[in-house]
Amino acid sequence: MTNRKIPTAFRELWSLENGPEFLARYSNADQPISPSGLGEPSERWPGYDAIADDVLPFMVENQGICAWGIRLDSDDDDPSVVVEIDSGTPPNWRECADRFSDWLACQVEDARLLETYWFNAKGPPLDDVVLAQLHERFSAGTQTSCWPGSWNYRLQNDHVRLLLWNSESQCDWWIAPKSADVAFAALDDIEAIAGIGRSLTAPKDEHGEVLRAWLERGRDG
Repeated sequence: MTNRKIPTAFRELWSLENGPEFLARYSNADQPISPSGLGEPSERWPGYDAIADDVLPFMVENQGICAWGIRLDSDDDDPSVVVEIDSGTPPNWRECADRFSDWLACQVEDARLLETYWFNAKGPPLDDVVLAQLHERFSAGTQTSCWPGSWNYRLQNDHVRLLLWNSESQCDWWIAPKSADVAFAALDDIEAIAGIGRSLTAPKDEHGEVLRAWLERGRDG
């Protein structure tokens, strides 16, 4: 790699013996670029010099759909993260997160939720009314953009944690109640705002039983 300053937040992770492995663990089997490969030419973008474009690519999505990089065009020790999505050569880098540390924390948070969620749904895109109600009734975490949704929302209240991938065509909901005792309340919270109850599915049998019981209660009511 050419003689460029590597921002502190990024350098600290990549200097760890298991830094790239940590990032791979908290991803969807994505492929971090090895320390020796950082800044090297990539077959993904023939003839393109990312460093000259003030971007340091650091990870490629597991099916090659997108790639992530950090910005090098400021003195910020915690740079912004950018992503390009099958944009060709030269790539079209789009803002994903304001700070690398926030992006990394979201990777960990999202991976843990996706390992423990109870219910999911594909619903219509979130409109302004639904978004306003979600932010009124839930505490909002860090938002990221462009991948996997146009906007990715992280929300929680006393009953549930939510990860929402919102795009122009749909919103993917990942729903993790905080306990069995509040699972009905969690679904009630969501249904009152978004009305996606009939679209909900549950990958595990025990959570499917909870979902069926909740739907039955609604029919009986």
